[in-house]
Amino acid sequence: MGAVLRRLNAESFGRGATFFLVSSTLVNASSFLFHMAGSRLLGPRDYGSLSTLTNMANLIALPFGALQFAVTQAVLENVRDEGLTVVRLLRRTALVGTSLSLVILTFLGRIDAYLHLTSPFPMIMVTVWIPFALLTTFLQGLLIGEFKYYPVAIGTLVGGGLLRLALGVLLIAVGWGVTGAMASLLVAQVFSVGYLIYQARHSLRSASHQDHLRVGFRHISMSIFAFAGFTGFTAVDTFLARHYFTSFNAGQYAASAIAAHIALFLPVALVTVSFPHLVGEKVISDASRRLIIRGLLFALGLGLIVAAAFSALPTVVTGFLFGSRFSQAATILRVLVVQSVGLSILSFLVFIQLARRHISALVPLVGIGVAVVVAALHPVSFTGLAWLMLFVTTGAVVVVGVSLGVAMRTSRRLLETTPVP
Repeated sequence: MGAVLRRLNAESFGRGATFFLVSSTLVNASSFLFHMAGSRLLGPRDYGSLSTLTNMANLIALPFGALQFAVTQAVLENVRDEGLTVVRLLRRTALVGTSLSLVILTFLGRIDAYLHLTSPFPMIMVTVWIPFALLTTFLQGLLIGEFKYYPVAIGTLVGGGLLRLALGVLLIAVGWGVTGAMASLLVAQVFSVGYLIYQARHSLRSASHQDHLRVGFRHISMSIFAFAGFTGFTAVDTFLARHYFTSFNAGQYAASAIAAHIALFLPVALVTVSFPHLVGEKVISDASRRLIIRGLLFALGLGLIVAAAFSALPTVVTGFLFGSRFSQAATILRVLVVQSVGLSILSFLVFIQLARRHISALVPLVGIGVAVVVAALHPVSFTGLAWLMLFVTTGAVVVVGVSLGVAMRTSRRLLETTPVP
């Protein structure tokens, strides 16, 4: 942590990076407050729909992070005195986002039927939101590549945090329900795009002497699949609950899963900030091995603290977070919070293996398939689904962990046998 703080205070990062991390924490907090308010205003039945649609938006958005990292890397590798223009790439990004929206609109009826949604408008809001979300990640990558953390932090905090929270609660309270909640997501994203376009206006001016920024999308395919796999793995149980359970039970399950996922917040942020130097490291150095072990112990310790607190008072936790109508959620909170400890470890392992470009980073995709097939072949109960996810998560942690352990052991032997020049 001392090394992290020294990096954040270094001249190349400055207070902008620190403010960026603080704003990200505030956005996570506002998102949780949004769920707390939404669960109380909507009740278990409609909150199940809101949670499912939110997870779907997260599932769609997180693979966009691969584009953000690729744009940042491209900007850093192609800095020139004349500058770069991103007009062409921005247009292509908008085209890809619009095309994806049209594809989803084609299957809108089937999606609503599978999720048992009573109105098509919430899903329409999510569909229209997609191109704006993709443009936001593109612009964030561009600005971060120029070390302009402040505008990214402000756009994320105001748009993705405060505006969505205030507008979402207001629209739900006046009777717009789930549609209002998803409309707030769309409006907040439109604001973020507009603000970031203004901040990046210098790169959006095309001149004859400027080169077009190019990003090799074929090089980020593994990142897309890995991000999508892990995000889908954390949300697949709420989709299954929405499909197989009643609306009331699906809402109860979603509330318990959201509460349990608190154990994920800090470990994921710790991994993202602490281990960028592992990118491309095929042979794991002694220093990296020590950081990996300490990071795993730190993530495990944080997860166990949350698990112990929530397991001791599950009824109090669900009552405080979501209200007295979600008392049934407490019955599976102990199981799901233990599963979330496994997810925090899995996120750490997947991130490391993704940085090393190892195939085991795609194990969560297999986990999704296992959960879906088992639930289809053997219908699960309310409690049974929670236990299923715990078992599948444990299996994924073992597979990825063994793979990383073998790589660490092999690297250590290689370093010991390699003569020092």
